[in-house]
Amino acid sequence: MTVHVSHPAIIKRLQRAHGHLASVIEMLVAERPCVDLAQQLQAVESAITSAKKALIHEHISQCLAHGDG
Repeated sequence: MTVHVSHPAIIKRLQRAHGHLASVIEMLVAERPCVDLAQQLQAVESAITSAKKALIHEHISQCLAHGDG
Protein backbone atom coordinates (compact mmCIF):
# COMPACT_ATOMS: atom_id res chain seq x y z
CA MET A 1 0.00 0.00 0.00
CA THR A 2 1.32 3.45 -0.92
CA VAL A 3 1.78 6.05 1.80
CA HIS A 4 0.12 9.28 0.72
CA VAL A 5 2.24 12.00 2.29
CA SER A 6 0.27 14.85 0.73
CA HIS A 7 -3.15 13.72 1.97
CA PRO A 8 -3.04 15.90 5.13
CA ALA A 9 -2.37 18.96 2.95
CA ILE A 10 -5.16 17.97 0.56
CA ILE A 11 -7.54 17.48 3.48
CA LYS A 12 -6.61 20.95 4.75
CA ARG A 13 -7.38 22.47 1.34
CA LEU A 14 -10.74 20.71 1.19
CA GLN A 15 -11.58 21.82 4.73
CA ARG A 16 -10.78 25.38 3.66
CA ALA A 17 -13.14 24.98 0.69
CA HIS A 18 -15.78 23.61 3.05
CA GLY A 19 -15.45 26.71 5.23
CA HIS A 20 -15.69 29.03 2.23
CA LEU A 21 -18.79 27.18 1.00
CA ALA A 22 -20.42 27.49 4.43
CA SER A 23 -19.72 31.23 4.22
CA VAL A 24 -21.39 31.40 0.81
CA ILE A 25 -24.53 29.78 2.21
CA GLU A 26 -24.58 32.19 5.16
CA MET A 27 -24.07 35.11 2.79
CA LEU A 28 -26.98 33.98 0.61
CA VAL A 29 -29.23 33.72 3.66
CA ALA A 30 -28.12 37.20 4.75
CA GLU A 31 -28.73 38.52 1.20
CA ARG A 32 -25.20 39.86 0.88
CA PRO A 33 -24.16 41.61 -2.36
CA CYS A 34 -23.52 39.44 -5.41
CA VAL A 35 -19.93 40.67 -5.67
CA ASP A 36 -19.18 39.32 -2.19
CA LEU A 37 -20.81 35.99 -3.07
CA ALA A 38 -18.82 35.73 -6.29
CA GLN A 39 -15.59 36.36 -4.39
CA GLN A 40 -16.36 33.59 -1.88
CA LEU A 41 -17.39 31.19 -4.65
CA GLN A 42 -14.07 31.90 -6.35
CA ALA A 43 -12.31 30.99 -3.10
CA VAL A 44 -14.24 27.69 -2.98
CA GLU A 45 -13.35 26.90 -6.57
CA SER A 46 -9.68 27.77 -6.06
CA ALA A 47 -9.38 25.59 -2.96
CA ILE A 48 -11.00 22.61 -4.72
CA THR A 49 -8.88 23.07 -7.84
CA SER A 50 -5.75 23.21 -5.70
CA ALA A 51 -6.72 20.01 -3.88
CA LYS A 52 -7.52 18.27 -7.15
CA LYS A 53 -4.18 19.22 -8.68
CA ALA A 54 -2.29 18.02 -5.60
CA LEU A 55 -4.16 14.70 -5.62
CA ILE A 56 -3.55 14.12 -9.33
CA HIS A 57 0.12 15.08 -8.98
CA GLU A 58 0.55 12.62 -6.12
CA HIS A 59 -1.27 9.91 -8.04
CA ILE A 60 1.05 10.36 -10.99
CA SER A 61 4.23 10.53 -8.94
CA GLN A 62 3.41 7.87 -6.34
CA CYS A 63 0.70 5.45 -7.39
CA LEU A 64 1.60 5.05 -11.05
CA ALA A 65 5.34 4.99 -10.33
CA HIS A 66 4.83 2.10 -7.92
CA GLY A 67 2.26 0.27 -10.02
CA ASP A 68 -0.61 0.85 -7.57
CA GLY A 69 -2.88 2.04 -10.38
